[in-house]
Amino acid sequence: MNALETLAAFYETQREAELPRSATDVMRLCLLDWLIVSRAAKGDAVAESALAYAGGQGEASLFFGGGATARMAALANGTVSHALDYDDTHFAHIGHVSTVVIPAAVAVGEARGASFETILR
Repeated sequence: MNALETLAAFYETQREAELPRSATDVMRLCLLDWLIVSRAAKGDAVAESALAYAGGQGEASLFFGGGATARMAALANGTVSHALDYDDTHFAHIGHVSTVVIPAAVAVGEARGASFETILR
């Protein structure tokens, strides 16, 4: 089994499992961190360029309005959230994943009509 197949098999075993409260608490902190840092990037040249490149209409939302395909929303929103490079700075979280994982998860979840709790998982 390659790495992707291993991850897919792990996901299938964990999909219905009850997650520890500590895991969802950390994820909620990461989401909050991501949103706050992304909001602070409004007006930043890099952020605005990424949104303009992706913008229009589509299945997933862009920061500050509009929509795009899930792929473009993930790219643009990930760029926005990393434009100021203040993400993942709280000490309750060790890692630097929010600008990569969260925009993609939110865009795909939104395009598929997933609930907030599903995206959180």
